[in-house]
Amino acid sequence: MAQPARSGLFRRLWPAGQDDGARAFRLAAIALTGVMAVMLVIVVVAAIMSPESKDQQQQAHQDAIANPQSVSQPDYGQKPQHSSDPGGWEQLALGGLLFGGIGLCGLWVVHTSRKARAARDQRRAPGTAPSA
Repeated sequence: MAQPARSGLFRRLWPAGQDDGARAFRLAAIALTGVMAVMLVIVVVAAIMSPESKDQQQQAHQDAIANPQSVSQPDYGQKPQHSSDPGGWEQLALGGLLFGGIGLCGLWVVHTSRKARAARDQRRAPGTAPSA
């Protein structure tokens, strides 16, 4: 079976003759680098856009010391006013990224293990269909 022609970038990322393990590692490294770059951009944007001053942070700390509670009541306290407040969009976006990333890793592990199992079964009994 003839392989399709490869473009310049594709040829550099996946050289011909490279085994599947090295390709998978390279793909994972590229994906991890991309995720880290996105997370770095999110952190930088959040740091630049943070409207709170040191005085506001110190006042919030003083209020927390004056009225300590380990478990708050439902609907107690104030709604998030800034994106960096607890329950603000930054926390929710970061939580979504973490859960999504962990979920994608899990899906990748399941996919590669099924693929490896099918290839192993095919090698053991040539001419038979791989088990599911």
